[in-house]
Amino acid sequence: MTSPVPASGHIAPRGAPPSAQYAASRPAVWFGAAALITDQVGRVLLVHPTYREDDSWLLPGGVVEPGEHPHVTGRREITEELGLSDLTLTDVLAVHFVTT
Repeated sequence: MTSPVPASGHIAPRGAPPSAQYAASRPAVWFGAAALITDQVGRVLLVHPTYREDDSWLLPGGVVEPGEHPHVTGRREITEELGLSDLTLTDVLAVHFVTT
């Protein structure tokens, strides 16, 4: 199954605003998208974000921008975090949200 959202061309990285400004600009509900990428033997790809202070490893992903489809978010985050733009996203595995 292929992504229901057409692939966009080149995705240009954006500069991050200061944390307080970014948090103030976010809606009251935060939606996130993460990609579960495995190889032929089932190993899961994790990223080690340099911006995290807790030394954690995470699935590649991030916050869904207003009006953005989660498939687009997943594709954008994979491109931003891994530099990969040719992966096919298939199914939605789970949905989770946090209200503020």
